[in-house]
Amino acid sequence: MKNRKLKDDCFKLVFDEPQLFAEFINDYVPIDILKGTTPEDIEDMSERFVPLFQDSRDSDTVKRIRLKNKQPFYVITIVEHQSQVNFRTCIKMLQYITLVLSDYEKEAEKEKENSTFLKSFTYPPVLPLNDGR
Repeated sequence: MKNRKLKDDCFKLVFDEPQLFAEFINDYVPIDILKGTTPEDIEDMSERFVPLFQDSRDSDTVKRIRLKNKQPFYVITIVEHQSQVNFRTCIKMLQYITLVLSDYEKEAEKEKENSTFLKSFTYPPVLPLNDGR
């Protein structure tokens, strides 16, 4: 149990600290549009989404990265080292993605009414990351 907690805390540190998260994105995520991400480009949105789940999600994070072309890019992380596979993790990730995209749609509607009904409206990319459990 103690080892899992240590691993969770290490990942939480990387995903919570903007400088470390930017380094992680630049060094380990092979997506060209994310190259050059700086800590200033990263907005932590975890508090907006994580409390919506009834049980504790201490290691879950939701980040919005402002890209150079002004479009946001979302990164959702679920890191919970467990002794056995949690088959609900994929459903939990789907719930986060749905919440993030619904929130994005609401923000777009606040900026311009009915904009989400236009053919030109597009949703931002979402990168789901988990520890493979």
